[in-house]
Amino acid sequence: MSENIVFKPETMEQVNKIIARYPDGKQKSALIPILHVAQKEFGGWLSVPVMDYVATVLSIKPIEVYEVASFYTMFNMKP
Repeated sequence: MSENIVFKPETMEQVNKIIARYPDGKQKSALIPILHVAQKEFGGWLSVPVMDYVATVLSIKPIEVYEVASFYTMFNMKP
């Protein structure tokens, strides 16, 4: 994979603030707002590597991210 998928430091700060809104163990609740941030940060769409990265950030399984991202029409799965 040639692209380096990591949030910019200022974006990671924003992501951490979103995660902090939810109780410990409930970080999955931050998934939709973080997918919005990721889509904006990584070119307007959610590639599989980007979704995998979001799963890592939230400590959830990648399939949980794919299910949400593919269900809602506000998320672009293609460029």
